[in-house]
Amino acid sequence: MTKLTVSKAFNQKPLVAFLCVFFFVQSLAIQAKPVPQNWKIGNIKLKLSYQARLKIKKEARYIQSTPFFRTNKVRLASLHLPLVAQELRPHKVPDIFKYLALVNNPSRDSIKFWNDAQRMAPMLGLRMNAVLDETLNIVMTSEAMAKFFRKRYLNKYNWVASLLSYAMSAYHINNFLKKHYQYKTKTLKLDKDIPHFLLNFLATVEAYRPAIEQKKRYSVTLIKYDLVNNKSFARIGQEFSIPSSTIQRYNAWFRGQVIPQGRKYYVVIPMPTFSPSRNIEVATTPRKTNKGITRRRLSSRTTSYKKAKNYAAAPGNSRKTHHLVSRGETLYSIARLYGVSVFALKKWNALPDNRLNAGQKLRVQVQSSSRIAAQSSKLRLVAAANRSVTKKRTVRYAGGTSINKSNYKKLRKYQPRRKPRAAVTHLVKSGENLYRISRKYNMSVARIKSLNQMRDDRVFVGKRLIIRPAVAGSIDNARDLQMHTTWVNHSSKAATNSPNVPATMYVAGMKLRLTAYAQRLIQHDINQLTAQPRFFKQKLARIKEYMPIIKRILGKESIPGDFRFLPILESSMIANAVSTSNAVGYWQFKKDAALEVGMQIDEKVDERLNIVAATAGATRYLNRNHLFFQNWLHTLLSYNLGFAGTKVYLEDRYMSYTPTAAREMTIDGNTHWYIRRFLAHKLAFEKPLNSYIRTSHRLTHFNNSQKTTLQQIAQRKGVNVQLLRKYNQWLKIWQIPDEKSYPVIVPLKN
Repeated sequence: MTKLTVSKAFNQKPLVAFLCVFFFVQSLAIQAKPVPQNWKIGNIKLKLSYQARLKIKKEARYIQSTPFFRTNKVRLASLHLPLVAQELRPHKVPDIFKYLALVNNPSRDSIKFWNDAQRMAPMLGLRMNAVLDETLNIVMTSEAMAKFFRKRYLNKYNWVASLLSYAMSAYHINNFLKKHYQYKTKTLKLDKDIPHFLLNFLATVEAYRPAIEQKKRYSVTLIKYDLVNNKSFARIGQEFSIPSSTIQRYNAWFRGQVIPQGRKYYVVIPMPTFSPSRNIEVATTPRKTNKGITRRRLSSRTTSYKKAKNYAAAPGNSRKTHHLVSRGETLYSIARLYGVSVFALKKWNALPDNRLNAGQKLRVQVQSSSRIAAQSSKLRLVAAANRSVTKKRTVRYAGGTSINKSNYKKLRKYQPRRKPRAAVTHLVKSGENLYRISRKYNMSVARIKSLNQMRDDRVFVGKRLIIRPAVAGSIDNARDLQMHTTWVNHSSKAATNSPNVPATMYVAGMKLRLTAYAQRLIQHDINQLTAQPRFFKQKLARIKEYMPIIKRILGKESIPGDFRFLPILESSMIANAVSTSNAVGYWQFKKDAALEVGMQIDEKVDERLNIVAATAGATRYLNRNHLFFQNWLHTLLSYNLGFAGTKVYLEDRYMSYTPTAAREMTIDGNTHWYIRRFLAHKLAFEKPLNSYIRTSHRLTHFNNSQKTTLQQIAQRKGVNVQLLRKYNQWLKIWQIPDEKSYPVIVPLKN
């Protein structure tokens, strides 16, 4: 009977039947991604009825229905909301308040942040005149709003009342709270009579939060810059090597020539995301191809990665389990908890980076302790047995110690030195603190903070603390479970004149304290660099020719002299070196990064192969990043990870990271491998380069702005034209263009 009725309805009234099916499918979509019933705004709990959730879902779908939501609005919100959150955090305003900057947006194709700021400008103390409009400065407006919300919160100690004061009067707020707020439980119950402003706010959060929490990496990252008084946009652009028109586009609040004094102003700087020499995936707006298929465009840096070694392959005899991430946990702490590597966790769960969210489920493949011990011991014994038999073997470690080991001692070395043990953890309960937990387990508070990488004494209910990490039978030290490095054979041989790694180093004006394990890792890299004395001397002779030019340019641009070892790390000073990510030249620049710092790359010229132009471009990149990080080691790391990648890495490594000028740092086994590799190159090459090295030529350079061939320059300078061609591979043709002044390298005999 039902089938006949349905078929009759489709035949007689097809439009009504189609609408019924459409709304039925829409209801399934709403049920598939429902609005959460419980919310939390600061110290207040929100409980939404079914009618309120339907209204919020309807309003959120209306916000997402605009054609520019995915292409423009999500991108703008993802770029600017971190700046808003950065201003709210010092005033202890809840992070959810940052979505207020998106509420009541009048534009359908863009976003006007803090739309009601013009109405509140006199109350917030923001200036508006013909030259500047401080309500359009997202940093200054967010800071003023943070002070406003904090002041309203101190009146009633209710963050919902502080939120509603943005658009509602005190009279309406009191009437609303009397009707819906429960003071004993601090719970606000919302039904279909939800205020329109609160409805818009919750719908905005529901519409934007899923897309923003994906944390896509765009082509630029926005930062604030405060040293702008009495400067023009052109001068600021010169400091950051960014066109002034680009800075003007992100700072529409100022329409004059020079930013006035008398008040602290902030300028938003769009910092390029990509790294000069490394592949970084950059998300852009989706576009439709001719076939109608939507594809995502990637920058030219997203070339295919080399296939990584399968270090994270699941063992045959393992058990699968799930770990529920609690607040404060990191990938490193979870890896130590289960005795696995961070790389394995990321591969099992397809994680693009090291970020985690509270409540997230992670797949973990745990192998039994006895199996780990037996398997790793067997591998080490087999490796030792397969090596050539020698009567005596000398091994050099950090600090200059040398140990002679026989084959008998070698076999003993590869046996398990410690019995396997499982991890011991503690689940924080209500009323507990670090001192009580340390007394319970008879250990110090500092030890607990060190095991869990905690920067302060705060703990949260439900957080799982590591009391004793899991250790397999073949691992002598829990610190050997590194984050960014695979297992290293620390007993590699060194050359006779190989330098020893000291416990203290001075790099770029900073004092570095190296742990014993970091010394062993760096010593291993030095041993590899100096393992072949003949090739090491050839490399020294090649590097020695270019060092005077590099040191002169670094000193002129106020870059620390230790950065002269960076091109050695990148390319070994080979002009036509090409990496797997298509980075080219002495400093290993990719094409986009080279063009962005002012190099010329076309069918006639590739300045990445010009030592003078490439070094000048590298100094512009380093100086620009140092203006934000204020730490030369972090600036060095940005050369490999890019600006955004380094910022994310530091935010993951340090809780509530803020750029500060540090004078001392500690280098340990968890320090990024790129920094350790740089320190190894500094130690390996610094002393030999300071000594006398005989080279066949010394290099000079001059600027040429006329159409001249290399043959004419060779005749005028009295050098071999083929030799001149060797040091000027940046020129793809024989004649130098006259588009601008190009530095020409001239080799002169010693």
